[in-house]
Amino acid sequence: MMDTESRSDRYDAWVWNGPGDPDRLQRLEKQAEPVAAGDIIVANTMAAFNPVDWKIIRHGHPAWKFGHVPGVDGVGRIVAVGVGVTLPVGLRVAYHQGLGRDGSFAQRTVLKAASVLPVPDGLSDEQAVSVPCPGSINLALLGMNFRDGLRMTWSR
Repeated sequence: MMDTESRSDRYDAWVWNGPGDPDRLQRLEKQAEPVAAGDIIVANTMAAFNPVDWKIIRHGHPAWKFGHVPGVDGVGRIVAVGVGVTLPVGLRVAYHQGLGRDGSFAQRTVLKAASVLPVPDGLSDEQAVSVPCPGSINLALLGMNFRDGLRMTWSR
């Protein structure tokens, strides 16, 4: 299903153009990817700037090429869903994106549906965007393993 009325084929993003300080990111217009099975597209309303973001921006990542969009944590509303996704269009979510896919420093982010958390109405965007990365680190310290996004299982 696609919500084509609130989604454009083009969007603005801050892209990486090689190792360096974050002020070297360039604002570019990108072409939207088609939404694949199991994926969603989120219209971002807020992005976090985590230590992992500036460290990878500064030093690079093997999977990153010119035009990669950094940002592991974001919050926004689902604007499109792929086949097999049961989350509704319009749901407000927070997420933690893997480093190999384009991230939250953009108007739109394509994600695995399993990597999002619904955001309660009483939580602001600022509060919600601060949860995924630090929260996953704390859960990992408690001995939890992450499989298929933010779905978790206990390890012994």
